[in-house]
Amino acid sequence: MWRNLDVCVGERVDRANPDYARFMRLETREGPQRVCWNGEIAPHNFEGFFLNFGDMLVKNGQVDTARVMYRNATLAREYPSWPYRGVLEARLRDAAANVAAFRAANPAPGAPRIMGRHPSPAWAATSAEPGPAQLP
Repeated sequence: MWRNLDVCVGERVDRANPDYARFMRLETREGPQRVCWNGEIAPHNFEGFFLNFGDMLVKNGQVDTARVMYRNATLAREYPSWPYRGVLEARLRDAAANVAAFRAANPAPGAPRIMGRHPSPAWAATSAEPGPAQLP
């Protein structure tokens, strides 16, 4: 996933502090780089990417870096309308506690789960309301 970020911005993103704010000026809806941002087909691609990346970092025990990734999702202009905004805000709040939950082979019912475990990228959904099967 780091390589995706590097390709999207044309340089190596800082692994210790991957704050994406300075790259927001590169946002485009045209050409090959459009896949790095939100668009008509995936209106919340950007937010979902950073939620998923943050979840993987939490699972790996990299809580501080995960929090930066989660905050990157909030940089999108479309963030206020993202149906999973509450999930991301809970992830920011509970990142340290989620390490064990994300590492569990068989999470308890109702326990937080990594968004990437879903068969389809629910976080990029166009629906205004996530369905019960899509919630972590």
